[in-house]
Amino acid sequence: MSEGHGLPRYVDWPLFPFEGELRVKPVLPLADSDFVRSGEPGGPPCEACAAPDEQYLWADERWRVRATAVPPSLPMQLLLETRAHVDMHELDEDMAGEFGRLIVRLDRAVTAIGGVGRVHVNRWGD
Repeated sequence: MSEGHGLPRYVDWPLFPFEGELRVKPVLPLADSDFVRSGEPGGPPCEACAAPDEQYLWADERWRVRATAVPPSLPMQLLLETRAHVDMHELDEDMAGEFGRLIVRLDRAVTAIGGVGRVHVNRWGD
């Protein structure tokens, strides 16, 4: 943790994109059930499923890549999405292999922009 404010050390890195006071929210106790996700029965409609391929930079029958709607404080931020509503542990061997190859291709594409020292890959849930 970063000294003095109980936050992770990376908030003090020169490339951390936020400034000002940050507070860590308390961790909530585990719920009896998970939140209903968009696109699931009983949940709101899935915005990604409703979006046409024209809103994406690239798409095939199983994957789509889009840039964030609001430009971040980074040279580029891309989102790789599956068309299927699956969690990472539900990817079959073919999709898992495709995922790895696509991540490497996206890394190379972002690096090719120029002025990008490193590409960071994150997995985000809901």
